[in-house]
This record gives sequence, C-alpha cells and structure tokens, in this order.
Amino acid sequence: MDCPGRARDYAPQLVGKHVSIALYDGGAVSGTVREVQADALLIQVSKSTNPVAYPKGPGKSRISTA
Repeated sequence: MDCPGRARDYAPQLVGKHVSIALYDGGAVSGTVREVQADALLIQVSKSTNPVAYPKGPGKSRISTA
C-alpha cells in the first residue's frame, strides 16, 4: 500500500470491505476493495453501471480518486 498521510491510516480498514461508489460520470460500481493506492482504489467489481469501463469479475478495476 502506497498511501500518503491519513489515507495510510484507513487503508487496512478498507481492504477486504464491500463498497459502493458513485463515479464522476454519473455511473456507479460496487465491489470488494483489494488495494488502496495514493490516488486510487483497486476494486474487484461485483456490480457496475458501465461494464465496459468497469467490468465485473475477479480482475481489479482501478477507481481513480484524483
């Protein structure tokens, strides 16, 4: 985990948790957090309103927080 400041404090609590996130383009994803990075969350997506950009499955989708 490469997280600056306070994000580093929350990273262990987020990994493995199920989250639902509204995206800047009006879409949404939900899934399990696999990794917290300085500028993104890596999520195993279970539901997506845009399966082309954020496909479901065992891979990791990178959700930018920048």
